[in-house]
Amino acid sequence: MTEQPTTELAKDERAAECATEGALGIMRALAGENWCLVSHPDASGPCGELAIGTVWNLRFCRGHQHAFYRRDAVRYDSGHQEALRAAYPPLEGHTDPDTLAFDYEDDCAGTPVDWWWESHWLLCKFMRQTQERGVSELIKMLEPLRERATAQVVVLAEDDYERRWVAPRRAKREAETAQ
Repeated sequence: MTEQPTTELAKDERAAECATEGALGIMRALAGENWCLVSHPDASGPCGELAIGTVWNLRFCRGHQHAFYRRDAVRYDSGHQEALRAAYPPLEGHTDPDTLAFDYEDDCAGTPVDWWWESHWLLCKFMRQTQERGVSELIKMLEPLRERATAQVVVLAEDDYERRWVAPRRAKREAETAQ
Protein backbone atom coordinates (compact mmCIF):
# COMPACT_ATOMS: atom_id res chain seq x y z
CA MET A 1 0.00 0.00 0.00
CA THR A 2 1.40 3.39 -0.98
CA GLU A 3 1.18 6.35 1.31
CA GLN A 4 -0.85 9.31 0.15
CA PRO A 5 0.78 12.73 0.28
CA THR A 6 -0.16 14.80 3.32
CA THR A 7 -2.38 17.05 1.20
CA GLU A 8 -4.35 14.06 -0.06
CA LEU A 9 -4.84 12.81 3.50
CA ALA A 10 -6.01 16.24 4.55
CA LYS A 11 -8.50 16.33 1.66
CA ASP A 12 -9.80 12.87 2.59
CA GLU A 13 -10.16 13.88 6.23
CA ARG A 14 -11.92 17.11 5.24
CA ALA A 15 -14.29 15.22 2.94
CA ALA A 16 -15.12 12.77 5.73
CA GLU A 17 -15.65 15.67 8.14
CA CYS A 18 -17.97 17.41 5.65
CA ALA A 19 -19.99 14.24 5.14
CA THR A 20 -20.27 13.66 8.88
CA GLU A 21 -21.34 17.21 9.65
CA GLY A 22 -23.83 17.18 6.78
CA ALA A 23 -25.32 13.94 8.05
CA LEU A 24 -25.54 15.39 11.57
CA GLY A 25 -27.37 18.44 10.23
CA ILE A 26 -29.84 16.25 8.35
CA MET A 27 -30.34 14.00 11.38
CA ARG A 28 -31.01 17.01 13.60
CA ALA A 29 -33.58 18.23 11.11
CA LEU A 30 -35.28 14.85 10.89
CA ALA A 31 -35.28 14.46 14.68
CA GLY A 32 -37.04 17.79 14.98
CA GLU A 33 -34.39 19.36 17.19
CA ASN A 34 -34.71 23.10 17.44
CA TRP A 35 -31.14 23.93 16.37
CA CYS A 36 -29.88 26.04 13.51
CA LEU A 37 -29.53 23.82 10.45
CA VAL A 38 -26.21 25.33 9.25
CA SER A 39 -23.78 22.43 9.36
CA HIS A 40 -21.18 22.71 6.58
CA PRO A 41 -17.61 23.01 7.97
CA ASP A 42 -16.75 25.82 5.52
CA ALA A 43 -19.68 27.73 7.03
CA SER A 44 -18.34 27.30 10.59
CA GLY A 45 -20.79 24.45 11.07
CA PRO A 46 -22.35 22.91 12.88
CA CYS A 47 -23.80 26.15 14.19
CA GLY A 48 -25.09 24.96 17.57
CA GLU A 49 -27.30 28.02 18.16
CA LEU A 50 -31.01 27.70 18.86
CA ALA A 51 -33.19 28.28 15.83
CA ILE A 52 -35.48 31.30 16.04
CA GLY A 53 -37.42 30.74 12.83
CA THR A 54 -37.59 29.05 9.48
CA VAL A 55 -36.90 30.05 5.90
CA TRP A 56 -38.12 27.60 3.25
CA ASN A 57 -38.82 25.07 6.04
CA LEU A 58 -35.18 25.26 7.17
CA ARG A 59 -34.44 26.29 10.78
CA PHE A 60 -31.95 29.10 11.34
CA CYS A 61 -30.52 31.01 14.28
CA ARG A 62 -30.81 34.81 14.32
CA GLY A 63 -27.49 35.44 12.51
CA HIS A 64 -27.97 32.89 9.74
CA GLN A 65 -31.62 33.84 9.27
CA HIS A 66 -30.69 37.54 8.94
CA ALA A 67 -28.05 36.68 6.34
CA PHE A 68 -30.46 34.40 4.51
CA TYR A 69 -33.24 37.03 4.34
CA ARG A 70 -30.82 39.38 2.63
CA ARG A 71 -29.96 36.75 -0.02
CA ASP A 72 -31.70 38.68 -2.80
CA ALA A 73 -29.74 41.86 -2.09
CA VAL A 74 -27.36 43.24 -4.65
CA ARG A 75 -23.94 41.55 -4.60
CA TYR A 76 -22.14 44.68 -3.44
CA ASP A 77 -24.77 45.76 -0.87
CA SER A 78 -22.69 46.49 2.25
CA GLY A 79 -25.53 45.44 4.59
CA HIS A 80 -25.72 42.08 2.87
CA GLN A 81 -21.95 41.65 3.02
CA GLU A 82 -21.90 42.49 6.75
CA ALA A 83 -24.74 40.07 7.53
CA LEU A 84 -23.05 37.26 5.61
CA ARG A 85 -19.64 37.93 7.16
CA ALA A 86 -21.18 37.90 10.65
CA ALA A 87 -23.03 34.65 9.95
CA TYR A 88 -20.13 32.92 8.21
CA PRO A 89 -16.84 33.88 9.90
CA PRO A 90 -13.62 32.93 8.08
CA LEU A 91 -12.01 29.62 8.92
CA GLU A 92 -8.31 29.17 8.30
CA GLY A 93 -7.56 26.31 5.93
CA HIS A 94 -11.06 26.06 4.42
CA THR A 95 -10.46 28.07 1.24
CA ASP A 96 -11.30 25.99 -1.81
CA PRO A 97 -8.16 24.60 -3.56
CA ASP A 98 -9.31 25.99 -6.93
CA THR A 99 -9.47 29.45 -5.38
CA LEU A 100 -5.97 29.10 -3.96
CA ALA A 101 -4.61 27.81 -7.27
CA PHE A 102 -6.22 30.57 -9.35
CA ASP A 103 -3.83 32.83 -11.27
CA TYR A 104 -5.15 36.39 -11.04
CA GLU A 105 -2.53 37.52 -13.58
CA ASP A 106 -4.21 35.42 -16.27
CA ASP A 107 -6.71 37.35 -18.35
CA CYS A 108 -9.78 35.22 -18.01
CA ALA A 109 -13.51 35.52 -17.81
CA GLY A 110 -14.06 35.77 -14.09
CA THR A 111 -12.37 35.04 -10.80
CA PRO A 112 -13.18 32.62 -7.99
CA VAL A 113 -15.22 35.42 -6.41
CA ASP A 114 -17.38 35.50 -9.55
CA TRP A 115 -17.68 31.69 -9.65
CA TRP A 116 -18.78 31.43 -6.02
CA TRP A 117 -21.23 34.36 -6.28
CA GLU A 118 -22.82 32.75 -9.32
CA SER A 119 -23.09 29.41 -7.48
CA HIS A 120 -24.57 31.17 -4.44
CA TRP A 121 -27.22 33.04 -6.42
CA LEU A 122 -28.13 30.06 -8.60
CA LEU A 123 -28.54 27.82 -5.55
CA CYS A 124 -30.75 30.42 -3.85
CA LYS A 125 -32.83 30.77 -7.00
CA PHE A 126 -33.17 27.00 -7.35
CA MET A 127 -34.07 26.62 -3.66
CA ARG A 128 -36.72 29.35 -3.97
CA GLN A 129 -38.22 27.61 -7.01
CA THR A 130 -38.09 24.27 -5.18
CA GLN A 131 -39.97 25.76 -2.23
CA GLU A 132 -42.61 27.21 -4.57
CA ARG A 133 -43.13 23.70 -5.95
CA GLY A 134 -43.35 22.18 -2.46
CA VAL A 135 -40.27 19.94 -2.62
CA SER A 136 -38.90 20.60 0.87
CA GLU A 137 -36.69 17.48 0.98
CA LEU A 138 -34.70 18.76 -2.00
CA ILE A 139 -34.22 22.09 -0.20
CA LYS A 140 -32.71 20.24 2.77
CA MET A 141 -30.27 18.50 0.43
CA LEU A 142 -29.29 21.75 -1.30
CA GLU A 143 -28.74 23.71 1.92
CA PRO A 144 -25.19 22.42 2.62
CA LEU A 145 -24.20 23.41 -0.93
CA ARG A 146 -25.62 26.90 -0.39
CA GLU A 147 -23.79 27.17 2.95
CA ARG A 148 -20.48 26.23 1.33
CA ALA A 149 -20.95 28.61 -1.61
CA THR A 150 -21.85 31.42 0.80
CA ALA A 151 -18.82 30.83 3.03
CA GLN A 152 -16.47 30.48 0.06
CA VAL A 153 -17.55 33.65 -1.73
CA VAL A 154 -18.32 35.97 1.12
CA VAL A 155 -15.26 35.35 3.18
CA LEU A 156 -12.71 33.01 1.72
CA ALA A 157 -12.63 33.87 -2.01
CA GLU A 158 -12.98 37.62 -1.42
CA ASP A 159 -10.24 37.57 1.23
CA ASP A 160 -7.98 35.58 -1.13
CA TYR A 161 -8.66 38.08 -3.93
CA GLU A 162 -7.91 40.99 -1.60
CA ARG A 163 -4.72 39.39 -0.26
CA ARG A 164 -3.24 38.11 -3.53
CA TRP A 165 -4.48 40.68 -6.10
CA VAL A 166 -5.81 43.93 -4.67
CA ALA A 167 -3.43 44.53 -1.73
CA PRO A 168 -0.19 44.08 -3.73
CA ARG A 169 -1.41 46.50 -6.41
CA ARG A 170 -2.55 49.01 -3.81
CA ALA A 171 0.86 48.82 -2.08
CA LYS A 172 2.62 49.28 -5.41
CA ARG A 173 0.52 52.37 -6.25
CA GLU A 174 1.14 53.84 -2.81
CA ALA A 175 4.90 53.25 -3.16
CA GLU A 176 4.91 54.91 -6.59
CA THR A 177 2.91 57.86 -5.25
CA ALA A 178 5.26 58.28 -2.28
CA GLN A 179 8.31 58.61 -4.55
